[in-house]
Amino acid sequence: MEFITIDKWTILFTWINLVILYLLMKKLLFKPVKGIIDARNKEIETLYSDAEKTKTEAEDMKADYTKKLSEAKIEAEGIIKDARKRASLDEERILFDAKAKANKMVSAAESQIEADKKNAALGIKDDIADMAIEIAEKVIEKDITESDHHRLIDGFLTDLGDTDE
Repeated sequence: MEFITIDKWTILFTWINLVILYLLMKKLLFKPVKGIIDARNKEIETLYSDAEKTKTEAEDMKADYTKKLSEAKIEAEGIIKDARKRASLDEERILFDAKAKANKMVSAAESQIEADKKNAALGIKDDIADMAIEIAEKVIEKDITESDHHRLIDGFLTDLGDTDE
């Protein structure tokens, strides 16, 4: 069997080879890989910061939309309240106008009835006057006693009193 011998030169060349290999790997492999890893880390940090900005913007937009929505609800409630108030005022005005119109129509009807009564009374008075003239003509044509004369006057006055009521 052969024994393993340690040679100084072999150890020295092995160390030199290791150092050269390390330097080559550092130059050719470690630096580019480190650059790739650094770039990837930077990209991830950018993505995280962009995501955080987007999240913040989304939260701000949500808060803004929530605020606008509540303002719109308040405005809508105000509009509905105003519309109800105007409708109530319109209803009161319409009822007042209708009552005023009805009262005016009743007053006009009462005035017309009163005018018709007066016209009827005047017509009756004219008729009574015509009848009195006719009676007077008939009385003149025939002889009237004093009792007939009183009876005619009383009848005339009674008829005249009935028409005034």
